[in-house]
Amino acid sequence: MPTSRLRVLTWNLLEGGMDGRLEGILRHIRSVRPDVVALQECNGWHARGEKLLRHAARTLKMQAFPYWTQHGYQPAILTRVNGAEAIAHDDQDPFHLGYQELRLPLPGGRTWHFFNTHLNPFEEKARLVEMRTLTRVMKPYRSGFCSLTGDLNSVAEGDTYLGVRLKLRNKLDLNRNAMIRSRFEFVGLSGLYGYGDVKNPTAWMRIPVRVRRMKDFADVRTEVIAHLRREGWIDGFRKLHPREDGHTIPSTIPEGRIDYVWLSPALARRLTRCEVMYGRKLAKLSDHCPILWEVSVD
Repeated sequence: MPTSRLRVLTWNLLEGGMDGRLEGILRHIRSVRPDVVALQECNGWHARGEKLLRHAARTLKMQAFPYWTQHGYQPAILTRVNGAEAIAHDDQDPFHLGYQELRLPLPGGRTWHFFNTHLNPFEEKARLVEMRTLTRVMKPYRSGFCSLTGDLNSVAEGDTYLGVRLKLRNKLDLNRNAMIRSRFEFVGLSGLYGYGDVKNPTAWMRIPVRVRRMKDFADVRTEVIAHLRREGWIDGFRKLHPREDGHTIPSTIPEGRIDYVWLSPALARRLTRCEVMYGRKLAKLSDHCPILWEVSVD
């Protein structure tokens, strides 16, 4: 173990970093010198004998642990920690995109159970089923060192989206609130469902580049994050930054937070850093902003 702290980067790569983005992604990862990298949407990395996976591992000088799913949106973990072991949870029926577990050996004979996932992008009810499965699997490790990181496709009560603070199933009546009306547009956005119920059942909130308008109202759903909190898991970013937004999407104009670091209480006490990384160059690499965090493992 080179240092008394472990540095972790989590990032949704947007379809594997294709279209010429992959080399820039790998350069950025290498520049922050992480000990563990948790990735989502490693599309195409398994093709041609895992060519891209092996290229990433060589470039980063890490051991790679992939998880191949039938839907093609694979998560992957890479690490330079010696003795790490991967657990392939491929028998969990509720999962649309899957999840993986890495067991990292720590000084003193301890083990860090490191989970990486990408929850269902289509429906909050489906995400809640997945999260209940995950918390059930993680429960035996909650008294020790355990973490869950990744793209949860979920919003949290108390966070802001487009400048509006979210409340559990709070109806934002845009017809009556001029301030909110000027900030919101509701659209059927392919690939992102289940955040709000409006006349269009696939509606989600986004801020348009030029035209800002409103339609109807939204019923914001935050059950997934509420479940994690009830089960005793700690939101790493919110622990260190109780008043900052921490928005992770879209990377060009960050307006919402759906990427997270969740920690067991014992690991949360050792959290020394957790920040969302922004920048014009980063915005060109993915539609999500990466999260960089560190824990003390003395």
